[in-house]
Amino acid sequence: MLDHGVLNVPLAKRGDLARQAARSVREENRAQETRIKADRAASRALFLEARKLIEAVSDERMAELGLPHGLTVKQTRAQFVAIARRAPARMIKNFSNELAREASQ
Repeated sequence: MLDHGVLNVPLAKRGDLARQAARSVREENRAQETRIKADRAASRALFLEARKLIEAVSDERMAELGLPHGLTVKQTRAQFVAIARRAPARMIKNFSNELAREASQ
């Protein structure tokens, strides 16, 4: 970790501490970037799965879902896709149940 007491020492007298601190910061930044990329990839995969489930729901059911709000089938799907961008896990759960319900009928 970075020792803030070292910051008050002139650069010429710091020796190896400055290089160690810089290396530590670089390593932390790389680790954070790796975590961010992994999280982004996982989120993207969830979104794509949710979108696939939304597209699998029949047009008739989408029309029923959009009717109370005055939306067409296309608008209803677009609304659900927009929600899936923010909360893909919830849309996966909801539309998995919806598809199971459609299959049982």
